[in-house]
Amino acid sequence: MNSSDTSIRQIEVSFEPFVARTPLKFGGAVVDMNRFCRVKATVANGAGNVAEGWGGIFMGDSWAWPTFDIIHEGKEAAMMEVARRYADMVVAYQEPAHPIDIFFDLKDDLRRMNELFCAEAGLVPPQPFLGALVCASPVDAALHDAFGNVNGIDSYDGYG
Repeated sequence: MNSSDTSIRQIEVSFEPFVARTPLKFGGAVVDMNRFCRVKATVANGAGNVAEGWGGIFMGDSWAWPTFDIIHEGKEAAMMEVARRYADMVVAYQEPAHPIDIFFDLKDDLRRMNELFCAEAGLVPPQPFLGALVCASPVDAALHDAFGNVNGIDSYDGYG
């Protein structure tokens, strides 16, 4: 363990509707409204410093889960739930670690959780792993931002 490794204190996930100024076309889908997932992570490092970090992404089902068998609102709701469940999974991670290590330790759990959720919800076709990665990305970004903030460095300087 390094003194820069972080322990996760809290993760807050929120979703905001975003209406596009003009409809956007992704493949065969036209998107004029999408949810933006915003995540705030609070972490502590080995020195006892505490800081917050932020991450966010659109729940882009039209490109991350390209099927017309499930309506946009259904896929978007599923992606929001996977994002929430992944945040809970990350909060339960107890080892102080670098954000990259946290993701790699939880990657297979994310895959299983996504598959299980889709099966329980009867989503056919199920969300591909790319969609689950989109759901996890704002949590991951918030952890990287918090890592840099708590250690007083640019996050990119912590990748060496």
